[in-house]
Amino acid sequence: MASVQTAVVSATPTLDTSAYASGDCLHTAVIQFVGIPDGIGFIDKMIVVDADLQSVALELWLFSATVTPAAANAAHSISDAHAALCVGVISSGPYYASALNSVSVAKGVALPFKCAATTLFGILVTRGAPTYTASGLTVSLQISQA
Repeated sequence: MASVQTAVVSATPTLDTSAYASGDCLHTAVIQFVGIPDGIGFIDKMIVVDADLQSVALELWLFSATVTPAAANAAHSISDAHAALCVGVISSGPYYASALNSVSVAKGVALPFKCAATTLFGILVTRGAPTYTASGLTVSLQISQA
């Protein structure tokens, strides 16, 4: 029986600090989840740490190679060629709030992927109207590999 190994990769994108509208891209530079062994696996869980306590639903669009997101605080839009690189979209889970921040956990994702090297690329899209500080969100992916 083969053992299953897990890895956690995290990223903190630079966010726009103005108020967003639902459907906006949260950042201008593509997010890079670096250091995925063999560039293949299953995403089991996504954890979002919201340091600004906005607790707003979002989606993480994941791609096998680098893409160009829309400008921060603009409507999410990707080219047809970039859409073909999409390996999946993960919606945030429920948020759990403390006095200083909130944490969202999307469990049971079970999203298989294969990326070009050892990096997955992502775009965060809001489904609400939050206002963040520049480093207000950190996204972590728990990945399993057989």
